[in-house]
This record gives sequence, C-alpha cells and structure tokens, in this order.
Amino acid sequence: MKTGIRKISFLSLSSITTDYGMMPRGSSVSRSTYLPGTPTSIPFTMESADLTEQWNHNDQGSFSDVTLSFQVRADDRETVRPYIHPLCGRRAVFIVDLVNGQSFVIGSPSAPPTFTASDVVSGISQIAYNCKVALKSLHGLLSLSE
Repeated sequence: MKTGIRKISFLSLSSITTDYGMMPRGSSVSRSTYLPGTPTSIPFTMESADLTEQWNHNDQGSFSDVTLSFQVRADDRETVRPYIHPLCGRRAVFIVDLVNGQSFVIGSPSAPPTFTASDVVSGISQIAYNCKVALKSLHGLLSLSE
C-alpha cells in the first residue's frame, strides 16, 4: 500500500535523552520533548516510498512489524554518501511525514530499527540505492505531535 510519504528523516539515538520505548500501542510522542534536535532529511524518490505496519500475535502477546522502504537516486555516489553510509551500522530513529499531515516515528532508544541499503545496478547517468528500515516492537508506529 502506498501511503503518500512526503518526507523521511532520521535522528541519531545519541541526541535522544528520554526513552519512550515502553509507551503503549497507539501513543503519541511529542517532537519537542522526546526528539530534540534537527533531523536529517533523506532525499528519496517519492513514488518509491512505502510504509507498512502489520500486527502479529503469538503465545507471548502482540507485536508489530514495521517496514519503511524507499529508493535514493543521484547522479553520483558522492551525492548519496552523506545519507546512506552514516546510517549503515548506526543507531537512529526515523521520522516519516505523510502528505495528509500525519507524522510517525519508527524506533526508540530501547528498540532502534535496522537500516539496510543495497546498491541497485546503476546506469551510466544515475546511482540508486534501495533502502529499508525495519522494526519489530511492542508499540509499533508512534504518532508524532508538536
């Protein structure tokens, strides 16, 4: 399902001082209280972005599978390097702003998501990376409020 993603950004866990990871499902997180600092925007290709959340149930309870996938394209590797390479192996949370005005945070200090990027076979004139943010958590996507 394409969700109409307007903006994707990330914030390093080192800048987050208060953990909100144990908030219950459906909670809202205040940007100013829990996510201080200025997130770094990722220049993604809008039509490539997709955000999904699926709730799963087992003997131990419910958990959420959140996946954000998107593609970053550029004319050369140096243009995308500041966005892709710092995230590989780095702990960060991701902020997703939708075209309808809703915003969500993926991950928390106690439950950071994983980020992976794979180099797409590049043409002569453009470089592309397929990116994926994945999270399994008890709270799932958390709404953001100002």
